[in-house]
Amino acid sequence: MGNIKRPAPAKLICSILAAGVGLLDEARAALIARYGPADFVSAPMPFHHTTYYAEEMGSDLLRQIIAFETLIDPGILPDVKIATNEMEERWMIAGRRRVNLDPG
Repeated sequence: MGNIKRPAPAKLICSILAAGVGLLDEARAALIARYGPADFVSAPMPFHHTTYYAEEMGSDLLRQIIAFETLIDPGILPDVKIATNEMEERWMIAGRRRVNLDPG
């Protein structure tokens, strides 16, 4: 029988998919306000690998990856996803997302 151990603290990252640079900036600021300083922020990248989000969010999407300085207990990831879903609602118009946040 193995010993039960607490998982090691983990690096929180988040992919931001947004319909424009302004929305990327707003989403990144909201994430930093909630999860603390970032120690990595990628340049915005055109997102054209799939049309999955096109109907809801449009076709000229940008993706940005952000990683946070403070390590987290990986057991809180479900709470982080709930919080990012609530953040996405801030930027919705007529029930359609303009920002998609995927933490992990």
